[in-house]
Amino acid sequence: MTRAQALKKAVQDLQRAGLAPALAVREAGDLLAHAIGLRRSDLYWEPDLALSAGEEEAFQGYVARRMAGEPLQYILGQWEFMGLTFAVDRRVLIPRPETEGLVMAVLQFLADWPGFPLVIDVGTGSGAIAVSLAVAHPQCRVLATDISGEALLVAKANARRHSVADRIEFRQGDLVMGSVPAAVVVANLPYVAAGDFQGLDPTVRDYEPAVALLGGERGTEVMERLIAIAPSGLAAEGLLALEVGEGQAAEIQAACLATGAFRDVAIRQDLAGRERIVLAYRTGEGACTRK
Repeated sequence: MTRAQALKKAVQDLQRAGLAPALAVREAGDLLAHAIGLRRSDLYWEPDLALSAGEEEAFQGYVARRMAGEPLQYILGQWEFMGLTFAVDRRVLIPRPETEGLVMAVLQFLADWPGFPLVIDVGTGSGAIAVSLAVAHPQCRVLATDISGEALLVAKANARRHSVADRIEFRQGDLVMGSVPAAVVVANLPYVAAGDFQGLDPTVRDYEPAVALLGGERGTEVMERLIAIAPSGLAAEGLLALEVGEGQAAEIQAACLATGAFRDVAIRQDLAGRERIVLAYRTGEGACTRK
């Protein structure tokens, strides 16, 4: 079977499995490139080149997994975030483009912070936020925490992949704070309500780790626990930056203001124009000393 023939058949198979035509074409190309070990753009130079038996078998296996509902990112074993490639598997959530808005908001805040700021990334997962911040801000130090030891193994590998492991400390625990005042506490925590879990897209519900998705009965309980303890770990004028579920921004804004520890709490839109980012600015009064 030639590359062109394999692609044509895969596109047809993926469309039968429910993928839109354009998406089927793109994903078939991604999967074939992965099976051959090429960049996707290189596939089309020699469309009539025959696949080896091993390449054909691998490709057919990838297509079958995708037709069964497994996310493309897990089949490829990696995904791009903030212009960087991250290893991903079923131990961690797949990095999503809307979270890039959260990272950009933190970087904008850190641009005016002197010295070597400490950032605490709570619920780091694949390490996408922690590693992206360390790469983009060479003076930044990061404490990356997660309740899942398996997720931390993935995050550590991604830190090594991008040569920032020396500036990121990894620690396992539930909503861990550091002993040193942080300039920023950033988190993309679970925010799916228990009653909404079964209604999630099967590619999310059946493959991504439930511990990283479920935020309690209302969906906001995990974030509310972090909001309660974050002020004690933030430096004066520090920032608590949260990604929230759709429709949750106003509720989380109110929870931050109710602590009395934040002078201002702003809601920002993500790259898709949805209110998905909450930025709470710590007051100087009663806060840790800014360093």
